Amino acid sequence: MLSFKISKLGLRNFRCFGSLDIADFKQIVVLAGKNGSGKTSILEALSLFSPGKGLRNAQTAQLRSHDKPFPWKVTIEITTNPTEILWLATHLVEDKTRKVLINDKPVRQIELNKLLKIIWVTPLMDRLWVEGPEGRRRFLDRLTMGFFPDHPLLINKYAKALRERNLLLRERNVDNSWFNAIESQMAALGSQITKNRLETLIHLNHFQSLNSPLFPAAILGLSQTEPKNHEFDMSDKDALQERWSTNRSRDLVVGKTLEGPHRADLKVNHGITGRAAQSCSTGEQKLILLSIVIGNARALAKTFGQPPIVLFDEVVAHLDPKHRSVLITEIINLNSQVFMTGTEANLFPGLGSEAQFLNTSDFETN
Repeated sequence: MLSFKISKLGLRNFRCFGSLDIADFKQIVVLAGKNGSGKTSILEALSLFSPGKGLRNAQTAQLRSHDKPFPWKVTIEITTNPTEILWLATHLVEDKTRKVLINDKPVRQIELNKLLKIIWVTPLMDRLWVEGPEGRRRFLDRLTMGFFPDHPLLINKYAKALRERNLLLRERNVDNSWFNAIESQMAALGSQITKNRLETLIHLNHFQSLNSPLFPAAILGLSQTEPKNHEFDMSDKDALQERWSTNRSRDLVVGKTLEGPHRADLKVNHGITGRAAQSCSTGEQKLILLSIVIGNARALAKTFGQPPIVLFDEVVAHLDPKHRSVLITEIINLNSQVFMTGTEANLFPGLGSEAQFLNTSDFETN
């Protein structure tokens, strides 16, 4: 039995739900029901207890119940052991910002990441390997955040300094003292961001090796998108600062910073064939994604002594029966609390007594 799990969920004016309360969640929860019955919305509500915009990357105002003027609110109850319970809440306030509370005490979102780890897979992530590097970089930073809770703060500070440097470039400012100060700050932040990312990749590459052969380990690395053929050590503070200083004249021409951790890309290759993920079949790309997330869950459990909460949105629908069965076995072996969605309960074979099936078509929606 899990010693740490979400035991209750409450929704108010959230997405398609005016009011919904679910209690006594088990280790594995399957949300089965017709399309539009709120399955993904429930997972999204749970994902908001991780820093950021949740699994749909939605603006806070978009989470409001359809055509309702009332603020939304999500609450969960976490059982950490048989005698200790935590209450978490997040809600929209009048100034259109999202607030987070732990036991009724307002906290920063980053505090959530220190309390519990939540990871997810959604259908939108199926295109991760064939679209631009921004999505892969965001994916990697979310994985990195699990191991380094302050990683989002570094990202935000770096982004702020980057905007300041780009403003100087667009204004054709030639005051080297301004550039030196900003680039020094960017280099300190950027080198630590890169070190965090590289350490995360070490964890992921190691723990994927424990996966079933049907979910082959992906080979993960970090590269820079451009300029091409000009790789350099982005974990080296001095190398970063020197690079930006050397290339100011070039960056002044285009009005932006062409190199740095903000241009990093996650390199992904199939562990058996060696092919780049973008050259793999759509089925192989799905298996690579699942392999990374399963390995990430194992790594987090080993590192922190507590398995993460895992959210799988429609992950089994496009798997063949053999891979579907192996995935279920992998999920059970994680010993995480897992929430999964699907249109039919029979898509989830082999789940034991720890599984709980909820028919979302029975839930009242707006």
